[in-house]
Amino acid sequence: MVAAIAVAVVALAATPVLAATVGQPLAAAPSVAAVIVRIKVWLIGLAVGVWGAMFVYGALLYSASGVGQKDLGKRTMRDACIGFMLTMSAPLVLTIVQGFVS
Repeated sequence: MVAAIAVAVVALAATPVLAATVGQPLAAAPSVAAVIVRIKVWLIGLAVGVWGAMFVYGALLYSASGVGQKDLGKRTMRDACIGFMLTMSAPLVLTIVQGFVS
C-alpha cells in the first residue's frame, strides 16, 4: 500500500517535468547548457516526488503507531529532509559546471 502511494506521488510530481520536455529529445538540444538545464529540472522534480513520499511515510509511521514506531517515524522524516537538502544541492553543482562550460 505504501509503495503504491509512493509510486503515485513520484509519478504525479514528475509528470509536469516530463511533459515540459516531450517532443524535444536531449540530442536535439541547442547547447550543452540547455541539456544541463533540462537535467536540473528533471532532478528537482524527481527529488520533490521522492521527498514527499518519504515524508508522508514517516508522518504515517509517527501518527499511526505505538511508542516504538514514533522514533522510526521521526527518523524517517528527518532523513527525508536531509536527503532533500542534499539533492537540492545538485542544481547548485550543475550551475557551477554550467558556468565552466558556457
